[in-house]
Amino acid sequence: MTSRSCALITLEKLERIREQFLLNGKTVQDWAKQNQTPAHLVYAVMSGRSKARRGESHRIAVLLGLLKPDAKNDSLDPAEKEVITH
Repeated sequence: MTSRSCALITLEKLERIREQFLLNGKTVQDWAKQNQTPAHLVYAVMSGRSKARRGESHRIAVLLGLLKPDAKNDSLDPAEKEVITH
């Protein structure tokens, strides 16, 4: 079992992300464009509909600060990240 499979996106984390969007006046659409991700997947991750275990949804969760990157599979350049919570 990998550490990523054990990682959970908690309701508290999701709420914190939603609050950060509100506080910063940023829309999900804007954030998705800036991070070159499909807005519908960002909404799915932020609502908890997606568990973000792999693929683009996982990448979105990492960019949002909900999950830590998987060292084997994720090659996110720190310069590419526009994390809203940090």
